[in-house]
Amino acid sequence: AVVKELVETEEEFGRDLQMVVDKYLKPLDNPGIPRAVRDNKEIIFTNLKQIADFHNT
Repeated sequence: AVVKELVETEEEFGRDLQMVVDKYLKPLDNPGIPRAVRDNKEIIFTNLKQIADFHNT
């Protein structure tokens, strides 16, 4: 039961990370977003994409 819960919560965490990437990180590439924000997205979301990719493999 503990292992099942661990697996389920890790899967949920991976989905949540991917949602943040899709809803917040990717839209920052839009030219309509202020340049100051676009230029600092790696500071704002440090390694988020890599962490999401890791959890979803």
